[in-house]
Amino acid sequence: VGGIYFDLYKAIAQKTGRTLLPVVLPRKRVEEAVANGEIDLRCYLNPAWTSTPDAYVWSKPLFSLQDVLFGHEGTPKPLAVKDIPRGTKVSTVLGYRYPTLDPLFARGDLRRDDSVDEEKVLLKMSMERTLYGVTKSNALDWYRRKTPAHQLAADPERQRALLAGMHVAGEAQRGTTLPRHGLHHPDRARRLDRR
Repeated sequence: VGGIYFDLYKAIAQKTGRTLLPVVLPRKRVEEAVANGEIDLRCYLNPAWTSTPDAYVWSKPLFSLQDVLFGHEGTPKPLAVKDIPRGTKVSTVLGYRYPTLDPLFARGDLRRDDSVDEEKVLLKMSMERTLYGVTKSNALDWYRRKTPAHQLAADPERQRALLAGMHVAGEAQRGTTLPRHGLHHPDRARRLDRR
């Protein structure tokens, strides 16, 4: 276990005087674990991404990112999502919710082509397996820097323009959440939005 989100968990544990015990679960089991009281804290979450937002006590937003729809070099540039041909596959992350695109997926206007994580979406797009993909703006920028031969549209502003007025989740604010059952610690949860 490591990375920026693990560092965030460690900082919260240190600030609140708690002991950190990471729980690694498949994405689709996380909400069940919350409902069963097996998880005390989640980071990097947006109320729109969970089917049970009322199961949490939400902190103030810690930072914000944007989900972006992007293409590879040569991808047709639609003026709006509705201009993408019906039935087009879009690379997405398994278990992720995309509030703007989910109704289009449900109607069959667009088709999900799931990968296990955002990096796999980016790899799939580099190999031109789908015309479009969805990822976080910071992940897209990171991948472009890390992989110079990426085959994604060369001009990041072109992809930003592709989504002008149609950011998949708009300003997606990521907060820290406590399941409503509180912490297992005897004195229960202190509100994290207090300083």
